[in-house]
Amino acid sequence: MRGIRKFLITTVVTMALGLLGLPANLRADGGALKVTSFPSGANVFVDGVDTGKITPMTVSVPLSTHTITVSFGSISCQDPASLGWTPATHTMEVVQGTNFLSVTLLPCLTVGPQGPAGPQGLPGLPGTAATVTVDRTTTVAPGTPASVINSGTSSAAVLNFTIPQGVPGLPGTAATVAVGTITTGAPGSNANVTDTGTASAAVLNFTIPQGAKGDTGATGASGAAGTAATVAVSTTTTGAPGSNANVTDTGTANAAVLNFTIPQGVPGPQGPSGPTGPTGPGLTSRREFRDSGTFTVPPGITRLSVELYGAGGAGSGLASPCFSGAGGGSGAYSSTILPVQGSQLLTITVGLGGAPGSAGASPGVNGGDTQVLDASGTPLAVAHGGSGVLFTPCGPLPTGGLGGAVDPNAPNPMINHPGAPGGAGSTNQGAPGRGGMGYVLPGFFFQANGQFGAGGDGGSTSPTGNVNGSPGQGGYIHLAQLVSERAVTTANHHSVQASARTAEAFSILIDRSAQTTRTSSLRGIRRLDPSSE
Repeated sequence: MRGIRKFLITTVVTMALGLLGLPANLRADGGALKVTSFPSGANVFVDGVDTGKITPMTVSVPLSTHTITVSFGSISCQDPASLGWTPATHTMEVVQGTNFLSVTLLPCLTVGPQGPAGPQGLPGLPGTAATVTVDRTTTVAPGTPASVINSGTSSAAVLNFTIPQGVPGLPGTAATVAVGTITTGAPGSNANVTDTGTASAAVLNFTIPQGAKGDTGATGASGAAGTAATVAVSTTTTGAPGSNANVTDTGTANAAVLNFTIPQGVPGPQGPSGPTGPTGPGLTSRREFRDSGTFTVPPGITRLSVELYGAGGAGSGLASPCFSGAGGGSGAYSSTILPVQGSQLLTITVGLGGAPGSAGASPGVNGGDTQVLDASGTPLAVAHGGSGVLFTPCGPLPTGGLGGAVDPNAPNPMINHPGAPGGAGSTNQGAPGRGGMGYVLPGFFFQANGQFGAGGDGGSTSPTGNVNGSPGQGGYIHLAQLVSERAVTTANHHSVQASARTAEAFSILIDRSAQTTRTSSLRGIRRLDPSSE
């Protein structure tokens, strides 16, 4: 009779479950499985078979170990039916009575392909051409900042310039002019003056043509013996291009004192283009350090842009049976521009993440400092690591580790942020204190609290956690080499000086080749018109 009764009961239950639409392998004697989820409305699969129900739901399953999957109609994030939620799978032992399973679904971390480019927009309407007019230019005292003020509008600018007067230059060395030789040329030849000296110490050599032979005059009476005549050069003045050359005698018939005015030559043709100038200031290359090492500054580099991330402190272990562990603090961040020299050796220290505390035993270790040091070991820039968490066995509720501190002695800080503190432990041993948030950098694999410098979580009894604390994340350094603006300015200055010297030498050559010759005699000086030569 007992066998017949069990058969009838099994038959009735099987028929009832069939009416409810359950799969055949779930229609058996067993326990009740109640599943809830966040978000709700998810499908429930038992041992790979769809129950046909959505959360929250209850289904009867055989007493055994089962694999339960909760998802939105799919077991893969790649399936659009997943609605962007990652399926969750759990293995649990179903016993007699009601068995509860609560599931939290995580978002799918996937990126779809880039869509096609949209069509090009229509051309805009033609704009009105802007105008720029210079109103006035004012000269102010040396050392006053230059300025430009627009008294017009953005489309009709009227500019007023204020330009400081240049600082007076140093006194130059006075130029000298000396007479070298005086040669008498053939009658009818051109007069000539050549300079065999330098630009600041001229030595003039005169060639003066002999005059035409005049008629023989009457024999005069014998005069008294005279004094020998002299000729001296007094001044040499550069005239305007195209003006006439001139020689005047401010002395006497027997002691001539010559004053020359020589016109400046006309400008020559434009010379060939000079060589390409040096590379302007800016970024030349980058380098990252995820581990400690050294860096030698390349020649010509005088500044380094550095970004430093301190390492995270570790979380403490579970203090059973009292509370969960606390989270470690995250590392500090620092960004600055360091003055350096070519071939200088720098030591790069990347902070190590703190070692985790074990359950019921040890505290979480502090995260290491991330530093740049010179050859003598002096820190040039630093980002301190976050603090680990002290272990307090069933004492006061453990507090989270402190974030990495800002270094008050860091030279020339431009940006300096402390790390984030870790979360405190909880009397709910399944809820650990979270580590302080680290830093998210593009191009690196995503991690729970950021890629670098995050603090470790505390220990817990959570199914996804660890009774021991989690380690802190390591630090990171990013270097960027910058070309010195001063080096480029100096190179440009030297290039301009060289061009100026070339132009000056070229101008002197033209002046000398364009000098107009003059004639003189012991009794007087005659100006020659260049247009008649």
